[in-house]
Amino acid sequence: MATDVELLIDMALRLAGESPAHCGYGEEGGALTVRRRLRQLVEPAAAQAVREAPASVFATWRELDPEGVTVEAGGCGYALLPADFMRLLSFRMSDWRVAVERVDEARGACMGRLYPEAYASPSRPVCRLGQRPEGRALLFAGSRSPTATLTQGLYVAQPRIDRRGTIEVPEELLAAIASKMLAIAAKSEG
Repeated sequence: MATDVELLIDMALRLAGESPAHCGYGEEGGALTVRRRLRQLVEPAAAQAVREAPASVFATWRELDPEGVTVEAGGCGYALLPADFMRLLSFRMSDWRVAVERVDEARGACMGRLYPEAYASPSRPVCRLGQRPEGRALLFAGSRSPTATLTQGLYVAQPRIDRRGTIEVPEELLAAIASKMLAIAAKSEG
């Protein structure tokens, strides 16, 4: 859902005990006004809220390009990630019994081989974020067939303010974003 950034700023001001009507965008002795400073914090606060939110709040998502998926020998492979990738919601190959719904940083696939402590199979696939010469990628292990294809690849995009002054975030996260804006502002001032 697209949310007007001004609404988020007003929410943050109300949480801070300020009246949104008394906080304008004019200059205050060459320094940024409260509204301008909060506007700068919308994207980082939204990104933090999206990372921490349960997957169930996301009614909209984007799909990974099946053409960007490669399965290599040994059951490992990779999916090239788009520039706006922020968070994985679900990833499943055609020969897997289950989908991966979170990226496991503790153990995982490593470009063409598994870490010794990780055992991956179609019933227990493993994914992690990594880097390839082609760019950022989701590395995976657990495929048994080199002809396996991507059947599901869903992700959440990095929240960005568009030209209309709106940001695409779930409505359930608005209060969390406003709160995080204040927390980031307090941390940077303190």
